[in-house]
Amino acid sequence: MRLSRKKLSKEVEMYEGNYFAYSLDRMREEEVAQSWDDEDDERYHAAVDALKEGGEKNEL
Repeated sequence: MRLSRKKLSKEVEMYEGNYFAYSLDRMREEEVAQSWDDEDDERYHAAVDALKEGGEKNEL
């Protein structure tokens, strides 16, 4: 089965579009992971320490 040049270029565009969308999703996941590390790490550890000492959970 032969595909026309137009059909092939459309397939390539779809593939590249999907790959680009996938790349954006991966970047967002990494940004979320980094934002967790940067912003929430101290709060998380403070809450864990408070729980170990018998404190309340409301710091999370």
